[in-house]
Amino acid sequence: MKLLFWIPFVFGALFFSGCTDPTSTSTVFDPVKQAAEDELTLQTWFAEKGLKDSVIKTSSGLYYRITKSVPDSILAGPDSMVVNPAKKRISLGKKVFVRYEGRLLTDSLFDSNLNSATAFSFYPGNDITIKAWEEGLLKFSNLEEGYLYCPSGLAYRNVNQNKIPANSCLKFFIRVTGLE
Repeated sequence: MKLLFWIPFVFGALFFSGCTDPTSTSTVFDPVKQAAEDELTLQTWFAEKGLKDSVIKTSSGLYYRITKSVPDSILAGPDSMVVNPAKKRISLGKKVFVRYEGRLLTDSLFDSNLNSATAFSFYPGNDITIKAWEEGLLKFSNLEEGYLYCPSGLAYRNVNQNKIPANSCLKFFIRVTGLE
């Protein structure tokens, strides 16, 4: 009787194990290999665009570049002691308002809210955006502009996302428009 109990399970296992496509060439995603490929892609792109000396790399592999910075003080000159209230750092859990434009390294636009009526808002640290944004926006202050250059591992990895092919390095223009 016990043997009859196991027969459906054995046949099921044999059936489902044979359902794989023997001609399939897909491989298991290797994040270490992909990170190395992304690093080479980004370094080549930075060299082509003359940006090698103007980007900063974080320990995760994200690159960023601040292009418009808010002065530390309201008064001109290095002796100013009046702190600019607008220069607040973005921090975890504090709402940030962002205008942005997302492009592939080929310059193909995949997302933008630069012409939208409202800025995109979120709370860094709540993991509702890609990892590159969660980390990268913490490098910005209120009213600053710049770029995030993302390896695929900090963006959408090996998954196609609408206009973004799998394993794509991305660049984002970021304009921080406000903090709460």
